[in-house]
Amino acid sequence: MIAKSIIKQNAFLIKKLIENGRTDLNVIALILCESYFRKTTDRLVEYLAMPFLYLLNKKRFESLSIGVGQIQLKHWIKVKKIQSPLSLNAYSSYFSVIENYDLLNELIKQNLGSRYNDSKLIAFHTGETRKFHFNLFQELKTQISITFK
Repeated sequence: MIAKSIIKQNAFLIKKLIENGRTDLNVIALILCESYFRKTTDRLVEYLAMPFLYLLNKKRFESLSIGVGQIQLKHWIKVKKIQSPLSLNAYSSYFSVIENYDLLNELIKQNLGSRYNDSKLIAFHTGETRKFHFNLFQELKTQISITFK
């Protein structure tokens, strides 16, 4: 039931991804899971705090998980080659569902290859496989495939 609600709330994001050739259900479901667990208001507070954290503790700053895909900032810097993580262009990337999809997809390929299961994918993305997160991820994949045939 939760998955249907998440899909309904984020249908415009899913359509945008699919229309732009981003159709991997695993990546889309990860992004939607993160939209459920990390609300927009929480993200906004993080974005506002980022410059202060950068000044106080750069190592902690780079470990922040940001964007709609909740990807650690160090990956944005290393893989996407973001030179200035506090620039308007960088913030634009963090908000872009397309750029989040592309970065997540690249990280999965680099770290897991093409042979992995859902449990390994969730553990890779979140650090461990939590039952509710795992179940929601699987439910989202199923509902996306039904809703967006």
